[in-house]
Amino acid sequence: MKRISILLATRQRPEMLEKSIDSLLTNVNDSKNVEILLAIDNDDNETIEHVQQEKFQNKMQDTYNVDIQAVLFDRLGYKNLHQYMNTLWGQASGEWLMLWNDDALMETKDWDLEIGKFDDQFALLKFNQINHRHPYALFPVIPTDWCRLIGNYSLNSQNDAWLNLIAQPLGIVKNIPVDVVHDRFDLTGNNDDEIFRTREYSEGNPQDPQDLMHEDMIKTRDAIIHKIAWYCNRIGQTETSDYFEKVKSGKVDPFAEWHEIRKNADGLGSGI
Repeated sequence: MKRISILLATRQRPEMLEKSIDSLLTNVNDSKNVEILLAIDNDDNETIEHVQQEKFQNKMQDTYNVDIQAVLFDRLGYKNLHQYMNTLWGQASGEWLMLWNDDALMETKDWDLEIGKFDDQFALLKFNQINHRHPYALFPVIPTDWCRLIGNYSLNSQNDAWLNLIAQPLGIVKNIPVDVVHDRFDLTGNNDDEIFRTREYSEGNPQDPQDLMHEDMIKTRDAIIHKIAWYCNRIGQTETSDYFEKVKSGKVDPFAEWHEIRKNADGLGSGI
């Protein structure tokens, strides 16, 4: 199967980070199927010291036998979360890119094999977010070819929303039977820390050029959608371009299901 690169930005949550990584690696079928790339701010001494500890290193190497790499950044902040991802994907060796959080917990055994079932497809894979019903995939898995084609991972800090808003009109979102718990304070009552309280969403103010729904952001995503539709047709995945033609002609509303889900969505940032 194709290798999976897990992209994980973290800050000042070393114990939570390790718990999240443990959940991934105790449930993976083969650690050789994955690599983990961490984005850590260079002023976050607590996390840097934790991942450098011999105990942590031995667990990663001896217990899990996983490739793990920490990339240090001058602090960019939550509003520039996409810039962390744009750097990490460029250092990834996998053919799948999996967005992950330090407050996410993997619940499904052999989750890597479930991703591998789509190795021959250009798709965005959506996990079963068991405690967070949400219109889109909060932890999307996309082919690395997506970024090679477009030249970036995301241009907005709401990385999950950015990718889903591109994938949905193409009909390439695939639900897979992999259960994930999002252990976030507004959902579970856990982890009410400064990191959670100071999150800034680039969403809800369309007049702001950095906002997810600013007209320039929409135009950029539209250009990306057309490019991916062309690419999928080029590689023989013609159902994608055919579906997009129906969207353009108004025969299909790709967001109809989203609007229904959103009525009962939980937590902050519950979709557009």
